[in-house]
Amino acid sequence: MTTVGQLPFTPSTSKPLPKKPIFEAGSAEDEEDSDHLVERKKKTKRTELKSKPPLPAVPDRTGPPMIPLGVLLDFAVQQLYHEVTVLTELLPKKQDSERKVTLVQFAYNTRILFVKLLAIVKWLKVSKRFDNCTSICYFLEQQSQMFVDTADRLVQLAREELIYARLPVFQVTPAIDVLASGTFPRLPTCIKNRFIRESKITPREQACTLARINQVLNFRISRIASKLSPRIEKIEVKNGMATFTVPGEFEVKVTILGEMEKLKWTLLRVKILVEDYEIGFGKPLVHPLQMDMVHTGLQQRMDESAEPISEMYAVLHSLAQMLQLDVLVCQATQLQAGRLKDKIVIEKYDEKERVLTIGYWLQHERGKRAAGRLNKFSPTYRVQIYGDPTDHDATLRVRHLPAGPEFTNVDTRSGRLSLTTILSCSFDARCKNRLLRIKKRLEAAEPNAKLFQSGVAAPSLRFVLLADADVPAPNPTDDETLNITVNMFSGKVLCQLSAIQSHPTVRELETALYSGSTTTATLQQKLLDLKIQLLIERYRKAVTVLQVRVIGEQQMKPLLDKHSNLPKRRLCLQFVREDNFILIVGFVEDKDIVIATKLFLLEKPSLSLTSINDDIDFLPPSIMPYLRRDHKKFLAPSKTGPSSHLASWERPLTCAIASIDDQIGFQRVAAELAKKKYGFTRVMNEPIVGGLCLNITDVSEAIPERCIDFFSSLVRCCLRLDSRARLLWPFECCLVNSPLVNDFLPNKKGNSNSCLVLEMAASASGTPVSETITALVADRLITYCHIYDLVVRFASVYENYKNMCSVRHFTYHKLVLAYGPRRDRLLVLNYKPRSANSAAKFIINFGQCTPIDYLDKDGADVSLPSNSTEEVQWNPHVMMSQILSERINQEWDLVELVHYLITTLAPLDALHNFYKFRFQSQKVFAWMVSNDNYFPLAFKCHLIMISEHVVRLIYGHIHLEFTMTENSSVFVRDVSRRGSAAVGLFRFFHLLSGGTCELTEPASVGGVFGAATPASVKHDTSSGPSPTPAVESSSSTATVVHAPSGPLSCAARLDVSAAPSPLNAATTRMPRSVPQNYMTMGSPAQPGSNVAPQSAAEGGGGQEDHPHCARRSAELTLSGSFIQIDHATLSKACVFTDTVAGSARVSPLDDYLNAVVYIKRLGIALDTYRRDANSKKYIDFVHVSYNPEQVRVSVNGQMEPNGRPAIHFNFHLDPATMKLKLKLEYVGGTYPSSSIVTILEQYFEKCVAPLHNEFAVISFINLCRCTAYKAVADFAMIMRRQMEPSSCESHYISFVHTSQKSPKDPQSKEVSLTTIVEPTDRAVLITLCIRPKEKKATDTNKYHLTLIYNFQGNALSVRSATFSLEGDVDLIPFVKSIQSQRTSSTECSIWPTVCKLMAKMSSTRLSNVSVSATPGSVGQHPPSVGPASVNAPGSNASQRQ
Repeated sequence: MTTVGQLPFTPSTSKPLPKKPIFEAGSAEDEEDSDHLVERKKKTKRTELKSKPPLPAVPDRTGPPMIPLGVLLDFAVQQLYHEVTVLTELLPKKQDSERKVTLVQFAYNTRILFVKLLAIVKWLKVSKRFDNCTSICYFLEQQSQMFVDTADRLVQLAREELIYARLPVFQVTPAIDVLASGTFPRLPTCIKNRFIRESKITPREQACTLARINQVLNFRISRIASKLSPRIEKIEVKNGMATFTVPGEFEVKVTILGEMEKLKWTLLRVKILVEDYEIGFGKPLVHPLQMDMVHTGLQQRMDESAEPISEMYAVLHSLAQMLQLDVLVCQATQLQAGRLKDKIVIEKYDEKERVLTIGYWLQHERGKRAAGRLNKFSPTYRVQIYGDPTDHDATLRVRHLPAGPEFTNVDTRSGRLSLTTILSCSFDARCKNRLLRIKKRLEAAEPNAKLFQSGVAAPSLRFVLLADADVPAPNPTDDETLNITVNMFSGKVLCQLSAIQSHPTVRELETALYSGSTTTATLQQKLLDLKIQLLIERYRKAVTVLQVRVIGEQQMKPLLDKHSNLPKRRLCLQFVREDNFILIVGFVEDKDIVIATKLFLLEKPSLSLTSINDDIDFLPPSIMPYLRRDHKKFLAPSKTGPSSHLASWERPLTCAIASIDDQIGFQRVAAELAKKKYGFTRVMNEPIVGGLCLNITDVSEAIPERCIDFFSSLVRCCLRLDSRARLLWPFECCLVNSPLVNDFLPNKKGNSNSCLVLEMAASASGTPVSETITALVADRLITYCHIYDLVVRFASVYENYKNMCSVRHFTYHKLVLAYGPRRDRLLVLNYKPRSANSAAKFIINFGQCTPIDYLDKDGADVSLPSNSTEEVQWNPHVMMSQILSERINQEWDLVELVHYLITTLAPLDALHNFYKFRFQSQKVFAWMVSNDNYFPLAFKCHLIMISEHVVRLIYGHIHLEFTMTENSSVFVRDVSRRGSAAVGLFRFFHLLSGGTCELTEPASVGGVFGAATPASVKHDTSSGPSPTPAVESSSSTATVVHAPSGPLSCAARLDVSAAPSPLNAATTRMPRSVPQNYMTMGSPAQPGSNVAPQSAAEGGGGQEDHPHCARRSAELTLSGSFIQIDHATLSKACVFTDTVAGSARVSPLDDYLNAVVYIKRLGIALDTYRRDANSKKYIDFVHVSYNPEQVRVSVNGQMEPNGRPAIHFNFHLDPATMKLKLKLEYVGGTYPSSSIVTILEQYFEKCVAPLHNEFAVISFINLCRCTAYKAVADFAMIMRRQMEPSSCESHYISFVHTSQKSPKDPQSKEVSLTTIVEPTDRAVLITLCIRPKEKKATDTNKYHLTLIYNFQGNALSVRSATFSLEGDVDLIPFVKSIQSQRTSSTECSIWPTVCKLMAKMSSTRLSNVSVSATPGSVGQHPPSVGPASVNAPGSNASQRQ
């Protein structure tokens, strides 16, 4: 027998089976067996889970008591806190030995308590295994409780309820049946008799009886069928009953209780079918008790009658008719009190006679007839509902008084009676009858009238009053169609004419049609009045689009009291533009029934009335025939085609009103022109184009500014009026022999003859239109004269400038010139006449347009090629627009202006392109020199217009003044505030021009300043000391040179011996982001300043006897003299070109000025940093000296066995290239190779200097100091990789030199270095920035890696990183594994580690995870790194450590 857990074995084998190793791979059969066993176990487990009954859910507050773990922990903490509090109070009072014992006990008890809590927490991990125990315990407790309750109940039954219970006789026979057959066939008879009664008749017998009764009923009915009423429409015999049905009245069920002939009919059921759904909502009209009484009485009369069925019909038919009349009376009473109040009246209701009379279309009775009557209304028509007593087979009948066709009867077939239906049909028939009579009367009054009958539910007549002969039947919604209807409730005639709905004539026509005594003549007069009023309404609507307003009769009554002969039917129109004139349109009818229209013009305030019917000056001749129209032709049918006679003449009337309005406006304008002494002809109509026209012939006395040439070319000058869209007064001038024609496009040259049209709009300020138009005419002519005066003088010399400018537009009021080599710059010249708020002046605007080489022959733009790199060119003369506008208003000379624009375009364009919105960081510099800095960025340069020929460029502390002349030369000189600051300025332009520039002596300037003015060039020297020029004047007195004639020359004189000084403080205030003492740094120190005095020869900040003291080069000098250069040199100096991909665009002048400014800033910052005792020293400078052309810095390197080397940095301006350079020199100790030094120098020039961050320079110096283990060589390799990225790597790598100390506070301006050398030279901290080479990489893809290199152990470790290597590679162990391989090497491990890390990053992805380690060899490192120049500025300089 095999036990569980053992394997079977063969009995014949005595040797034990060899044990297999645990991890030995089994055969295929073993694997199949094991799989089979596992599958079997799973199936057994599922079967067990299914067979187990589900455990009951444990309700709340049952089971073992529980406490939350959080509460338990809270109790423990509270107990511990309580015991500690007690100890703090009791321990001071005990002895030393007792204190120790107490503390030990406290520690032991506390440990035991928290060990228990720890055990509970650990048990919670496996507590889910015991969750079923609670349910099992709860289930067992339930079972136990059930057993207890059962026992208690049985005891209670035995002791209380079953005391007298006895056992009955045993039923042996039923027991045997149940045990033997499994059934219970024996039921006690007492039970059966109690619940199951014996049937008295069988179903077969019942069916035979009913069939026999049906035969008897059919026999009885067949014998009396001839005597039955035809109203009985349905007789049904079924189930021993006969049903008689009269639709809408009653239904009766009868039977016979035997076959004997003498047996009477038995009444089984009576049902009344009369219903009332309008008032009673279909409820029974007879109460059940009343039905019982009817049933009893009817059965009695049937028993006594010889013809019981006929008697039954007569009684129930009479009852049904009474109920029907009663229902109709109730409905009439409700209608009379509700919806049809005062519309119907119940005149008679007699139950015995069965008569109901209702009157409708009531008329109010007046006089004595209605004095004694309660009802003061008499009906026009009546409807009578009655039942015929002589005809028992008839239903209720309707009689209409007076009688008429198409009337309805009472429908009683359904039993649902409706008085509303009877009245509605009666109303509809009466309305149609009345409309038919009205139609006949209208046709008698108007034989040719167009009458249309329409409407089904609401019939109506449509009468076309005014329809043109050739116009078909009008639209039913036409406002001018008279709609005649009859009110169904009152019978009154209603007339609706939407155009004049509220007019009394419409109400009078209603009365005439309602009254039957109205004559045909009266009806014709009413219709004529409606036609006239409709004409007036047509005219009123037609003039709404005109510049007139309709005035009511009440408002016109005071004005027309003196004129009693005006027509009574009239329309008064006030002109909007000329509100002193009112047009009165009157309508008069004569004996021939002809409507005549008369026009009158009323003028205020004189109230003079003028008839203008026959005045050809006001009305065109084509309108005269429409003033007299025969109204009989309004409806005349067209037989031969379209008629020329219209029903009304609203179109000619609107034309007449518009003509009158125009004529009044022209008369007022003519009167105003006459006041101002203009010569003009009378207003006339244009024979060809139509419209009014006013020709101006003489303006000699009206316009003070006269130009004979202009008026000689003005061949026509007229004023028109255009009121189509809005009111405009076109002022038309035809001119010949134009001095300039459009020649911008050679293929589309303009014409010398032109016609100018100015559309002048009337002002809305309340000024009369005539005054406004007259003033606009005068302003336009004055503008033409002034523009023509300038242009005609320029036209005489235009041939000399055609190579450099072209006329793009000339319209006498505006001149547009395109100038420049490509004709892409625009000059727009306008003239603004004198007004109440400003004086007369010329206005100059400058703009730009598409170059002419990008236009085709038709002037359309040609799209630029896809590879074009041409920038958008702006017009530099915009900067001079205000100055040039003032100058041309003084000189009135367009020739000099154009000459100035042509000669100064190149230099101004170069300076304008140089002056761009470029920013420079000021944050670090201001923090290092202890100055408040409110703005972190400042403009790199500023451009100020001194005069039209002098422009000043402010670049940092350097002020350069450019003076433009007419001989394609520009004079440059240094006019800095505290003396000449642009060192080597002449050298820069000498190299750039190839030696063609000249250093001009003050006495040899001569006539090149023809455009100079004393106000713009001669400077005030009262604001400060003047610089000493390098080249002195040949005489002690000032040389005054008279300028020859040049552009905008005005015999100017230039005092060249006057030293330049700063501009007015109000105009040259430095930006707030620049330190306040920035301009004086390098000058003799002020009291309280930390900056040492600076000598004029050697600069400042260093010892003059130091071997590496900064000394000036002989080629780089400071001078305030004029330097003459040509336009090509200036353009070459200012043009920006692209350098390496991704770098900023640079220009030679920007490189030079940036180098000079950077050298001064760097020298001041480093010297101040060296001298300031309060600043945190990241480096100790041995020596710092600087002058305008260079900064010399000396520091000590790391201590080496050969001694500590000295490192000298020379940041200087290279005389050969005039750019910022670095000369690095190592003296003593182990110094790097020349190739490494070259890399360091190049890295400073390309990566450190462009940051404009002085702290970055200190960080760079720290990198250069690390000479131990040749660490500087590894740093140089990283620098070269930053400058020349490898194509095999997927990321860029670069040094991070500075960071913000408080990255969470953007307003903090404290910055710190990210390259720090420990004071004992044992370690150095560096920060690298790694970013992917993706083109769309953002700042979020930049990762920072902070490394610490220990010089003593040649070990490199990771301090912190903002990324991690994805996968199983950890950054810190990865670096440590590289270091473990190079521990025994004597070479620096920085560069090999970085190379392997970059290669690893190329094969895996990076993720944003913060990784940090805590080294102990380097001080606190800032939490984040990044360029300090982009952070927000701080506000307090005293926070610097």
